[in-house]
Amino acid sequence: MLSTTASNIQSYFLSTEALWLGFIVLSVLLSYAWLLYPLLHGRFHHIPGPWYCKISSLPLAFYDISCCRNEAILGWHRKYGPVILISPNEVSVSDLEGTRDIYKATGRWAKSGYFDHFQGYGMRSVFATKPYEDHRKKRKYTSAFYQASTIYKVPEIEQHIKARSLAFLNQVEAGQDVDVYSLTSWFAFDNITFLVLGPDYSTCSVDQVCPERGILAGLKSQQFFGPFHHRYPQLYKFVSQILQRLSSRFCYLSADDALALWCQQRFSTVAQDPRLFKSHSLVRHLLEIEEIEADEGPTYLEYIAAEVLDNINAAEATVAVTATYLIWTLTQAPHWQQQIRRELSVLPRLEDGSLSFSDVDSQVPSLEACLREVYRLYPASSGRAERIVPYGGRDLSGVFLPQDTIVTSSLLALHYDPQVYPDPSSFSPERWLEGDEKSQKLSDRYLMPFGYGGRVCLGKALATMELKMLIANLYLEHESLPTTITNAGTMKQCSTHDAPQNLEIHIPADKMKYERMAIEKEAPEEVGAIIKYNLSESAIADQTLESLGIVIPSQSILTYTEHKGSHHIRSVVAQASGGTITPDDVLVTAGASTALFIINTALIGPGDHAIVTRPNYATNLEIPRSIGCDISFIDLEFESQFRLETDRVAAAIRPGITKLISICSPNNPTGTMCTLAELKRLASLAKENKCYLLIDETYVDLVDYTADDVDPSPRGACLGDHVVTVSSMSKAYGVPGIRVGWLTTTNPVLQEMFLAAKEQISISGSVLDELIAEQILSRRDTLLPATIAEMRHRRDFVAGWVHKHNDLVDWVRPDAGVMCFIKIKKQPKGGIEAFYKRLLDDYGVYIGRGTWFERDDCFFRLGYGWPTFEQLKEGLDKISEALTA
Repeated sequence: MLSTTASNIQSYFLSTEALWLGFIVLSVLLSYAWLLYPLLHGRFHHIPGPWYCKISSLPLAFYDISCCRNEAILGWHRKYGPVILISPNEVSVSDLEGTRDIYKATGRWAKSGYFDHFQGYGMRSVFATKPYEDHRKKRKYTSAFYQASTIYKVPEIEQHIKARSLAFLNQVEAGQDVDVYSLTSWFAFDNITFLVLGPDYSTCSVDQVCPERGILAGLKSQQFFGPFHHRYPQLYKFVSQILQRLSSRFCYLSADDALALWCQQRFSTVAQDPRLFKSHSLVRHLLEIEEIEADEGPTYLEYIAAEVLDNINAAEATVAVTATYLIWTLTQAPHWQQQIRRELSVLPRLEDGSLSFSDVDSQVPSLEACLREVYRLYPASSGRAERIVPYGGRDLSGVFLPQDTIVTSSLLALHYDPQVYPDPSSFSPERWLEGDEKSQKLSDRYLMPFGYGGRVCLGKALATMELKMLIANLYLEHESLPTTITNAGTMKQCSTHDAPQNLEIHIPADKMKYERMAIEKEAPEEVGAIIKYNLSESAIADQTLESLGIVIPSQSILTYTEHKGSHHIRSVVAQASGGTITPDDVLVTAGASTALFIINTALIGPGDHAIVTRPNYATNLEIPRSIGCDISFIDLEFESQFRLETDRVAAAIRPGITKLISICSPNNPTGTMCTLAELKRLASLAKENKCYLLIDETYVDLVDYTADDVDPSPRGACLGDHVVTVSSMSKAYGVPGIRVGWLTTTNPVLQEMFLAAKEQISISGSVLDELIAEQILSRRDTLLPATIAEMRHRRDFVAGWVHKHNDLVDWVRPDAGVMCFIKIKKQPKGGIEAFYKRLLDDYGVYIGRGTWFERDDCFFRLGYGWPTFEQLKEGLDKISEALTA
């Protein structure tokens, strides 16, 4: 009995030990098979990367579902190198050559099973087609339609995008916060439906509440669950159905189905409409390709419907995201808003007052630089462009990848490479504007926001037009400010389309948008450099109290002066004006700039149309712009001797809309002036169209009326009570420090309005300034003839210098004033920018570059009245040397 019991106990322990031993052996074997073998002997053991990614797909799935996939892979690349294993059988590449090997057309690598998720109606669009040859065939169907040569040459497309941009702006209320992500989504949707479905079936979701807005809002919410949807489609379907039954709040979980149904219904209607073949659209383009029906058979209409769905979905999402991030970054960088606005403001306007895409695309480098930087920082295509390694395997960047390996490129790793883009996390558009040719080419090679090779995104040209026209129209008239609801956290990228959660910006209420003028920021007293030869000034040499014989009585009472200004000053100005001008028609101001400020702010407001000649005194350009006016610039061309063609002014007038015509005669910086006949024509045009004519006559006192080609005439204010003129003491008398100027008009209503403005700004002028001005003006008939004779002598000397160096420079001989606008005929060594730097740093010469006046820097203002004659001669010689150095 005891022996039997002992035997049973022994047997029990032996069986338990066997079980434990078996369990341990099995655990070791499983651990080896699951952990050690993949790490030590698996077919990917030689590929660097996190050890846990070699044994399980769960880590990558976690980062996928938490919308941190791209950042995690970027971190792994920085730690492990350019080729890493991110999941069993999945590899990521981060170097340029490896990326090109994957996606180049000659590689012919097929897409992975990931693209099965993008089928529509059971059909594969171009994007969802996996085999290379099949993809190439389908791509041929649509590539010609989306080529830049097509998109940019169909006027209806540009016109529609402009109209949608204006509709976007109509939704922007000054002084209110703006939901940018929603607006950009509607904007992009309206544009792509126009292009895909045609004008009769495009949407107007920007303008009005509509079902499409609900679908788009749902897609924006659903995208955060996109990675979970793609990894576990059946589980997602099951859970989403339960949640939607529990509450309608979860209806966004089927937003992709709602869009598919909408596209299918809209396509069916479009395809049966005979009007379809009268307009430009993708549907018409595809229906006219007989090859499609032959290749796809009875299901060819389903295939076209799948292309419609894919095109609309992708184009809306990518443009909306990029536009949102572009506005976000510009909101954080107001100086780039200002730079873009400056470059846009100099572009010519079309007859309807709009900008052409061609000009915006080619002549606004700051916008191009900002767009490139946003493409780099927030690439809308930085998701999963997965490919399958072909038969036999491939060597990428020195690492062998077995066949059937899923491989993709980390676009963030390329775009954030510090060797290519220093300080890669910063928004630095200047990196695209500066640097040598070699570094620029390298930066261009690494930038791949639209993909690479034979499968590069077809919508690049359309996206470029949409983004540039939207931003141009937005920032030409508005500025954006950040709001408290939007921050770096809410703008964090996520999911395949890298969408932000939200973006609200603030559009300030209409107000003066002050920006420092380039001419003032770079004025000699501000630039901080050692200037030996200052040839940039636009006045005669600065005078002293002693040189002018000024006496200030010690008993002068420092009180308010007469609000309209010294009667003596106004009398002298009236007498010099000729015609019927009286002292009551003159208002003394603190310099001509104050007079211009008063006139512009009194006569025009935000959105009013003004016509302004250019080049011009910077204040004449900047005040209407600061007010927020719609400005039509009349550019005075070198080829036309800088003459103002009044027919161009007439053509620019918008009857009933134009409020002001603003000119500068004699002109700053060219020195040319209008004839009496031209002034009369302008006054007549203004009167006929019920608008005002503003003439900046600051240099009129320096007109040489003894010259044979100069027509003595009264001042502009004599031409009608709708004409206002300004002038000052600063330029002709060399006393900018006393700040005395004036405006003249025979219109008593305007005089009262201007006086009210002056009283609100300064009440009256300075006693001492006006006392000094009175004494100078009392000697006007003595001072001015001597000054005019000296300026004539200096102008003739400059003429000789221009003639001597006519292979380097050219000019238009000035009619009056103390300056001219020189044109550099051939590119100086190292370029224009290097010339200006060399001229100042090496030769100590300072001149007024063309951008001060919103012209090309191949022009510069040469002030021959301010320096001594010896300084003028030596300075001109230095300019000649710098041009040929």
